[in-house]
Amino acid sequence: MKSGMLVGVLGLAIVVWAVPAAADHNGPARGEPGLQLDADIGERAFHLGARLLLPERAWGAWLWGQSGPGGPRLEGRLEGGGRPLDFSLDAREIRELFERWLPRR
Repeated sequence: MKSGMLVGVLGLAIVVWAVPAAADHNGPARGEPGLQLDADIGERAFHLGARLLLPERAWGAWLWGQSGPGGPRLEGRLEGGGRPLDFSLDAREIRELFERWLPRR
């Protein structure tokens, strides 16, 4: 239950942070600089994506999250400036990261 709530809160926080920049829903015309945002939130999963379009290249970031019987799982991808970076975190790895960043008092 806590892990599902954690994934939901994390997804909601990212959406709330990104929504003010989503004024242009259609995205920029081809060749124009701009920002494209994509968000899909379901009961047990979410997908968030962003692409920054510049005249010389495009940068992108995507985050997928889901809550299942094994706990939360996050997967992501960063693109731009060379080779893309993919990552994946399961429940144990997420817990370890939170324990390092937010030590108990």
